Amino acid sequence: LGVHWKQASSDYATDSDYVESVIAVDGLGEPETRLPMHAKYEPRADLKKTDRKLHTHMKTRVNEDVKELAAALNKQVDSKVPQVLSKSERKRRQKKRDRDQRREKKWIEMKSYLHKHKKWPKQLKERVRKGVPSSLRGYVWVRLLGVERKMKDHPGLYSKLVKQQKTTNKEKEPFRTIERDLPRTFAENKFLPRDTSNVPAQERLREILYAYANFDKEVMYCQGMNLVAAFLMLSCPYQNEEVFWFLERLCHHREFYLQDLYGGDLRYALEFEFVLKKLLKSFLPKLHKAFKKADKHLGDFLPFGSTNVFAPKWVISLWSFVPPKCAVRIWDIFLNEGHKILYRVALFVLKRLQKEIIQNSNIRAFDGGDYLLALTKLQKASYIGCLDVWKDEDVMIYSMFKFTQGLRNHTILKYRKAFWKEKQKAQLEMEIKENQRS
Repeated sequence: LGVHWKQASSDYATDSDYVESVIAVDGLGEPETRLPMHAKYEPRADLKKTDRKLHTHMKTRVNEDVKELAAALNKQVDSKVPQVLSKSERKRRQKKRDRDQRREKKWIEMKSYLHKHKKWPKQLKERVRKGVPSSLRGYVWVRLLGVERKMKDHPGLYSKLVKQQKTTNKEKEPFRTIERDLPRTFAENKFLPRDTSNVPAQERLREILYAYANFDKEVMYCQGMNLVAAFLMLSCPYQNEEVFWFLERLCHHREFYLQDLYGGDLRYALEFEFVLKKLLKSFLPKLHKAFKKADKHLGDFLPFGSTNVFAPKWVISLWSFVPPKCAVRIWDIFLNEGHKILYRVALFVLKRLQKEIIQNSNIRAFDGGDYLLALTKLQKASYIGCLDVWKDEDVMIYSMFKFTQGLRNHTILKYRKAFWKEKQKAQLEMEIKENQRS
């Protein structure tokens, strides 16, 4: 059909309320809302105190992690080398294009569907998991987060923020960090595919990040936000203002709240790792046992455990570094269902890699360095992004959900609470000791 997402946007501008109020229904009949980033009423321990050494280690590592992830995203801007396709592959791709056109038609007809049926949340969940049509992806994403409403409520605000860029001191933080991150993300004088603005990608990104830093005095700019903004620019033909409000929604919407991920104490990265380790025990018990054995034997080399080598980097990336056709499918689900998809992908990738890790979880491999070598691969975006699990996005989604079928929101929330309870206990013990000394 070839319908551009902006055309669809003007037709369905009144449907944002329906999409924003979605309550997803689990396939087994268990009603579940979007998995929230956290419950704001939960008390939080100060991780800079309770995990001082780990926090310092993470802060020194995150700069290099973001640098590598940005380089992986930057490669997506380069034009693709034309492929010589076999007859069977051309037939397969044509079949997929025909199917996508049928799905696109269903999405365009969604407006009338909304008024005739009450099973909208379940239908939306099913269709999002099958994949949002590329021509409508930008339209769907802005409505899932309420971006359009924000733009309507604050007309002209972005333009005022852009004007402030001229008087902003680039030598002050966070603008100095932004300037350092820009060339890592987009090379100078590179233009994005489908971009008709004739403005280099790096300059567009600078405008967005400067505007946001001047606007949000609480978050300002944290390393990793450049990855999110760049991914949005690459995935959909958004205007700068739309990407700006996208960042605002991702940082402050209760169900996403990415300031916990990119903020100073990296609290969500540490929480994610803790929960993932708990889930491994249920979904990949042999791998969990191998990690536990290695951590015991290689304590000096792995002071923070095996999962700390790769898990924080995976979640900081929000899986934006994997092949684009798979990354956008993950984000389709992320924006509709919340953070649970991040755990699903991590478990699915580890299932693919567990054989090599388990094979190297013996004394000889520990002492010879083979285990550490196998573990280090998991940290490299270039290695993870080339795994065969990303070969077909439909197969990837199907296989991932089949493997993680038993994963429930309440299970993840239970482990999250356990993480903070453990940290609160540690903080209380520290305070008691400090009082005793004084």
